[in-house]
Amino acid sequence: MSDLALGLSVPRQGIAFRLLGWSAIAAAVVVGAVGGKYPVVVGVVALALLAAAAGAVARARPIAALNGAFFVILLAATKFRARPATASVAGEIDAQVLFELGLYAVIGLVAVMAASSQSFHRRRLTPAEILLALYSIIAVGSALWSRAPMLTLVKSTQLGILFVLCVVAVRVMEPEGLLHSISGVAIPYVLVCGCLAVVFPWAENQVSTNPGRFSWFYVHPISAASYAAVGLLAVYFWARFGKTPRQRITLLRAFMLALPLVVILLLTRARGPLIATVVAIGLVTIRTRVPRWLIAGVGAAALILLATYVNGGVSWRQWLNSHSGDTVTQFLLRGQDVEDVADFSGRTELWKGATTLFEARPFLGYGYGGARNLLLERLPWAGDAHNGMMQSLLDAGLIGSLPLWAALVWAFSMVLFRDRRRGPADYAQPAAAAFLTFALLNSTTDVGFAEPGYLFALTVVCVLAAERLSNGGARLAAA
Repeated sequence: MSDLALGLSVPRQGIAFRLLGWSAIAAAVVVGAVGGKYPVVVGVVALALLAAAAGAVARARPIAALNGAFFVILLAATKFRARPATASVAGEIDAQVLFELGLYAVIGLVAVMAASSQSFHRRRLTPAEILLALYSIIAVGSALWSRAPMLTLVKSTQLGILFVLCVVAVRVMEPEGLLHSISGVAIPYVLVCGCLAVVFPWAENQVSTNPGRFSWFYVHPISAASYAAVGLLAVYFWARFGKTPRQRITLLRAFMLALPLVVILLLTRARGPLIATVVAIGLVTIRTRVPRWLIAGVGAAALILLATYVNGGVSWRQWLNSHSGDTVTQFLLRGQDVEDVADFSGRTELWKGATTLFEARPFLGYGYGGARNLLLERLPWAGDAHNGMMQSLLDAGLIGSLPLWAALVWAFSMVLFRDRRRGPADYAQPAAAAFLTFALLNSTTDVGFAEPGYLFALTVVCVLAAERLSNGGARLAAA
């Protein structure tokens, strides 16, 4: 989908197909808005047609179907109507929920059909896949001790579907193509939804707790910023590291795609995704261009300066107060006072409460998503821990979280610290490093990859791609 939708390196005869791709994306978003806001038959008909088309395409053209499945993940995460935070715990089901579950059924169908195609390479589970499979199995099994068993069963099933999809995808596609596809779908999604929000009032940000921040429908500005950031990172790596016609993108096209993504990212005024994006690009750029001895020297100097800064008695709050009149600082403050920002918008209180909950059940947790009601009792706005590590501990405890974090740490060390290689790794390795860096940093102040959704799928793909690259970027035929 990404190549057709974005028009990357395709012949002139493909103009009609590009227009068809953009039209299909716009139609999917509109149908989702109508089906989510009004419980009408159009949603059921659209899902039935989508399932039939996905099943037929997945077996004949599994790569195209997997690209579409990645986009469907984003569509399933789009909230088209307001829903109380306690509704999911109470087990309330409406058109929005049915629409989301139907889309996940389509994703599961694509995974099954792609696994039965001739492009699927059968082999044993790898160590990283075993670790992530353990996490998924424990998440599903946590319904037995969950505080909200039905919610746990639904969310863990979605998690399992996404895990299976990623395992199938890494057996059908090469690492560079897989990273290209899963990151590329964020671009048309963000651009189409952003245009709808600008043109039509019904598509504007409807989240009442976040006035003045750009988003679409009832999608939280942090989520919108995360999707825009992934798209921006994809454009950056296509323009800088793309070696094949599939990956390559001209500087003009890169600028035309990056400009609206940057504008959307800034208009969301989401500090976490913005900082994570800058760090991800900077870290990978330094890693791929700067000699190791210079990195070590600059890193040591930075640590010395930081220690001197801290020992000098200058605090984070004092720094913000001293620069509160700057334009950049005012933009980052979003009208909040320094104390609120230094308190991470109330997250420190939330994390203290989440820590108390974890200490009460450290080994098995409260079930996947089962701690939602307990968090809401402490802070009405906190449906999750707003931290990926803490959320995983609440969901699956130490027993379930250790496999997940072991896979993440190992994959991150592989793509960031191993020697760069020629060939596919020229694109895939820095891309995987950047996306993993973004996912880990972004999840320090948001639930991120700790819940089923696009960021979880992106993280799993990066882990599995890192494992392939650690084996020398072996081709599928030799796997």
